[in-house]
Order: sequence, then structure tokens, then C-alpha cells
Amino acid sequence: MGKIIDVSKLVSGAKYGTPRANSVTACGQNGGITNRDCFSPVAIWAFFILMARVAVTVSTQAKELIYPGNVLTFDDMDTAIDTITEMAVVDPASKDFELLVDSILIGIKNFTLEYPEKLSRRWNRHNAPLGASWTEYRTVQQGTWWAPWYPASCVHQNEFGDTPITITLTQAMTYGASWTRGFDIHHGVSASMSIGYETTESNTRSESQTYVVPAHSYGQVWQQQLMVWQDQQNRRCKKHHYQKGGIKCGDWSESLRGDLPVKNGVSFGWSTGKDKMDFNSCGGGS
Repeated sequence: MGKIIDVSKLVSGAKYGTPRANSVTACGQNGGITNRDCFSPVAIWAFFILMARVAVTVSTQAKELIYPGNVLTFDDMDTAIDTITEMAVVDPASKDFELLVDSILIGIKNFTLEYPEKLSRRWNRHNAPLGASWTEYRTVQQGTWWAPWYPASCVHQNEFGDTPITITLTQAMTYGASWTRGFDIHHGVSASMSIGYETTESNTRSESQTYVVPAHSYGQVWQQQLMVWQDQQNRRCKKHHYQKGGIKCGDWSESLRGDLPVKNGVSFGWSTGKDKMDFNSCGGGS
């Protein structure tokens, strides 16, 4: 199966690291005005507007932190979830994220804001109205392997020729990913980059090449695809409020297997001899 890479530094349990300070300070002002953590109904809407403004700033800053694969980096999970909550306020269509949290790659899918049915007259930052739910993904382990050899051209014959012949043909292949139900292919693609491989859902390649068919023989191009295998888990999570311990998650699922083709990971080989031909397949080539 090839070299196994264990991702040993995994997020465990339902709690994460230390939170950041609140992005919004409620009611507190300098100059002797009371420090109650509350908003009036008008201030609640001002809070949402302020959140939107903060989110624009955060979103702009986050772009500077994008790694290959559009991965956003954070020191802890509380900060990460608070930040993408602010981003989702501005753009509700933003539901999927790839996060690097304390050097751990985490996939966030179907991130959904949960607004209260009715705004209360007093808002408390320890019980914020903006909740959220999402599905979280992690890669437990991954490695590489080579798929079997398959034809990448038709058979070209020189059975009755007394001298070798030179031919120009098209060698072509398409190799797709496969995975267990529940495996997230997009998180898998991001995770494969952590071990140095750019993968894809479907790898396609087609090109012209010149080969020599020996006298009294046959020739055919074959191809082999380098693959990344992964074991992935997921769980449902929910954020109840802005503070440490506000994120609660269920148990991790069983490991789900996925196999992804590596971009530019195909190897072509020229085979000769009648006993090495596949007369029933051209493999996408000519």
C-alpha cells in the first residue's frame, strides 16, 4: 500500500483550545457608564451591523492567511469558528471552509448560522444570539499506492514486417477517485497536500507520442496512476455562544476510506510482444 503517514496530532473530544476575546464589547464604555453586558433592542441591530463590518475586515485579513488549497489558519478552534461566523453574517452562501488550526487540518461543511426566533430585550455576551452548526472532517491517516497497469492506446502490429516501424499515436487515460459514502472529497484533496501530493476527483491526460514497434511484433502503451489513500472521519458540531466551551461536538464517525488520483501522477509505459497486449481495449488512446 506504500508508506503510511499517521496524523497523530488530532483534535480529540468536543472541546478546543483557548478562545479569543469577544469581537464585540457590549455596553461597556470608558467614563463611568455601567459595564453591564447588554444591548437594548436598537443596540442589538447595531450589533449585527457592527458584526458585518467586523466580518469584512476579518475576511480581508483572512485572504492573507490562505494557504494552497484555500486553507485559513488559526491558533485555536474558538477563534476559527468565531471568525467564520462573522464571515457568514456577511455572506450566508459561505458554508464550506478548510481550516489549519494549531497545525491540524480541519474541514468545515454546511456551516449554518442559527438566529434566535425572537430577539430578546436584553442581549448578554455569555449567551449570544448567534449560534451555528456544521459538520467537521479530519484525516486520520493517509499514504500512497500505485493502481494496476491499464491500456492507454490501441494495439499496433508489425507482425509481418521484417524491420521495425515508427508510429505516432495518442496515449490517453482518465482515472477517477473512489470513496466510501460520507467521505468528503474536497477535504480529502486539501489533506493530501499536507503530504506533498496535489490530488483531484478525476485525473485526465492525453498526448501524442512516438514509439517503435519491433519487427514481427506488436506494441501498446500502458498507464499506471499514483494514488493517495485516506482514512477520514466526521462529526456534527454546534456553537452555542461566544466563550470558551461554547463549541460542543458529537462522537467521531468510523473511518471512511477514499482513494484520490494524484495530478501529474500518471506513468506511461511502452510494451511490446503479442503476449503482453490487450486486444480488447484502447484505454482511451489510439
